[in-house]
Amino acid sequence: MIHFNSVYALFEARSGQKSNCTLWTSYFATNGVVRSPVGSTPIIGRDAILQHCNAWNQNLGPQGNGWYPLELWSGNNEVAFEATIRAVNKGGCQVNLRGVIVIKFDGSLNIIEWNHYYDADFVTPQLQGKCQYQ
Repeated sequence: MIHFNSVYALFEARSGQKSNCTLWTSYFATNGVVRSPVGSTPIIGRDAILQHCNAWNQNLGPQGNGWYPLELWSGNNEVAFEATIRAVNKGGCQVNLRGVIVIKFDGSLNIIEWNHYYDADFVTPQLQGKCQYQ
């Protein structure tokens, strides 16, 4: 069974003025995989995952971001939950990203898969500074 504190620690590492990408990446297995959004090219390995997280940080303005997991469901080294991500980009757009995240862990509770389902067509323009409502 997954220890829920490990899931919350992941989100604490991603929240703040900038995500703590080094800490967040340390939770992954050496060959861990991130699919964010699901359907995009998989990001494989800690170095690539660190670059992915750092690229997210480059979008953020000084207000930063917050990652908020909602109700968690788990079983057999896997956890699924709805999450909300609130971020303000450099252009001042507030991004409210809702999605579902499914995380698979190995026997040592290192992440082997992080699958993030969300509407990239809606969110990507906002992250690039094109506020939906101006």
